[in-house]
Amino acid sequence: MVNWLFWVKLIYGIILFAFPIFLYWFLVPVQYLVIIYWVSFGPIAFVSVMIICEIIAAVSPCCGKVNISSKLKMTTDIAIIIPAYFPNEYKILSDILNNYKVILESSNKINLFVLLVHNGKLDVIEDQNTIINELSNIHENIYIIENENSKSKAENINFGMDYLNGLEMPIDIVSIFDADHKPNFHLFELVASFFESNDDIDIIQGRCAVSIDSSFLSKMIAIEFSEMYSLYHNGGSKLRTFGLFGGSNGHWKFNVLNQVRFDHTMMTEDIDATMRSLAQGFKIAYYNEIISYELAPPNLKALYSQRLRWAQGWAEVTWKDTGLLLKSKHLTFWQKMCCFFILPFREIYYYVTMHIAYVGIIYLIKMGFNFWPTYVITAITSFLLFVMVAKSVFVYFTSKHCTIPNAGYFILYMLISLPYEIFKIYIVYFAHLQFIFKERTWRTTPRD
Repeated sequence: MVNWLFWVKLIYGIILFAFPIFLYWFLVPVQYLVIIYWVSFGPIAFVSVMIICEIIAAVSPCCGKVNISSKLKMTTDIAIIIPAYFPNEYKILSDILNNYKVILESSNKINLFVLLVHNGKLDVIEDQNTIINELSNIHENIYIIENENSKSKAENINFGMDYLNGLEMPIDIVSIFDADHKPNFHLFELVASFFESNDDIDIIQGRCAVSIDSSFLSKMIAIEFSEMYSLYHNGGSKLRTFGLFGGSNGHWKFNVLNQVRFDHTMMTEDIDATMRSLAQGFKIAYYNEIISYELAPPNLKALYSQRLRWAQGWAEVTWKDTGLLLKSKHLTFWQKMCCFFILPFREIYYYVTMHIAYVGIIYLIKMGFNFWPTYVITAITSFLLFVMVAKSVFVYFTSKHCTIPNAGYFILYMLISLPYEIFKIYIVYFAHLQFIFKERTWRTTPRD
């Protein structure tokens, strides 16, 4: 199935690239190219304007201001669930759990305990019992439990929730982190303070930053994550009036997570849980100062697999949850329009965005620069480039938690942004094919 689908994706990609060139060069009269250009430009202009609005919202001190008390008034009980996939992630867990040990020993007015839920599969590892014992002995409040029937992150989290329900202890908040995440040392004080100061909030999404290594790829992904969280999560949540749970560094009121749970049949169970939570009337906030650091995919193949899984998951959520959101009695008209924008519009947009380049270039080749539409095309192209530059400048000046050593990498990121966006657009095309053919092989990101 996978080999057959590979060739289908290859042929599909070639057709999507070559057919528009053939269509606009040979079949469409030149006078209609300008019309097609304007039709293609409409959605792109809308997205570009939204990006500018997100930049303004992100930097505006009066837009979506968060109130947080400086001191905790009450003791808060927080359970941290870490869903781990063995044997892929067992090598990094000693370092990760020792980071939690430091947090556990320095927490003030917060009762923390860590629940690492793994799927077993340690039979291929030598001294497996020794490894589990070493991890269990790092700290008395770190528990290692096996969910031997698990095949997904969602099942591990749900299993962890079942375990917590069986304990005779009060739990206020459940924090979810992927197994490669290192939270900031004072993260949980901020989480508890946020919930204490904003009782109407049910879920908080924090900022995920990338721990860079010597590779060029990790630096580029670190900048991309800085853009993703400081702009799209931060500014976007203020515009939409709701945040998005991104799968890690997410913090839930215990009773809310108990009610929502995760659907193990979804590729992106986090986005599905987000949409179902919103439809049920739960409020999600984003806070930029709640920061954890994660590992970047080690190579392009791993990056491709990760983004393919994300893209297919978004397509699944669009298909499954759009109607639920639009019919919800708990969302305003504006929030429903925002849900439509980030789900079905988003999926269709990728097919529109490529045509503007084909039409613009072919029109300029055929007509030259002596007609008024060419000036419009030039002006529009300049506007789109301005938005791209504005994003990069914004990310540079708001990236205090992005561990990039100098501004040169931001310039490089800006230069590769266009081919990288095209790369991600084709990933979406392939993800849609996999969704149609129900190819759902789960490929984890390698961790060493």
